[in-house]
Amino acid sequence: MSVVPLRWQGKTRLEQVRSLLKQRADDWLRAWAAGPAPIGSEMSAQQGEESPLHWIEARGSTGTMAISMPYNTLETLGCLLARVAAPDAKGLASGIGERGLKDFLLMLVGGGGAKDLPPSSVIAPSFPLDARNGTMSFAWILADLRLGLFLDARLCDALTPRQQVLGERLVRRTDAVLPEQVFLHAVLDLGGARLEQTVDLKPGDVIRTDVALDAMVRLQTSDGDVATGRIAVAEGQRAFRCQHLSNTKEKQG
Repeated sequence: MSVVPLRWQGKTRLEQVRSLLKQRADDWLRAWAAGPAPIGSEMSAQQGEESPLHWIEARGSTGTMAISMPYNTLETLGCLLARVAAPDAKGLASGIGERGLKDFLLMLVGGGGAKDLPPSSVIAPSFPLDARNGTMSFAWILADLRLGLFLDARLCDALTPRQQVLGERLVRRTDAVLPEQVFLHAVLDLGGARLEQTVDLKPGDVIRTDVALDAMVRLQTSDGDVATGRIAVAEGQRAFRCQHLSNTKEKQG
């Protein structure tokens, strides 16, 4: 069983594809329509399928596209392109309309590959028509004719390639920090001591507190506490062994 991924197209890409289809349709009309008088052509987004009676589908190297229409559309289209009032009995108008639409399909999907299918009449398209599968659908109005254009997600990507926006590469925190010095202060809470120990305090006196020798100290900068830990010695220099980092987000909140 084949798995069809869910994918919705955005409004911006929908408009990009619609604008491109309108341009290709105008180019096609200039190539196929007889006479200088222009044929009215409009391209608009439509919601889903409108119960067509006839389908023409083509699968090329860039994707798959199907055109839906009522019966007798090919004859009417042939008359419109050839500038004749009514279809002939030999089916020339129908042939012109069919060849014209197939040429329009090939203009969009390409073709010629070993696995490509040339434009041909089908009972139903070979790909899902739901917008949730990435399919785009448009209504193509040619004079009094209304045709449905259905493009699968792969063809939409080929016609208007998605631009991948790449952000700047992240750098390590140590590389991002400027080479500046920061002044650190180790603060030890000595707790309490008896008042008489401080009355005749002289250099060399020792004040005994109720804090243990290996008590934790707080490492501070001008912005507040950074961490807690213990005083240590590293290569003959005073050092600080970090035990816990302060939560700066909680401090800011």
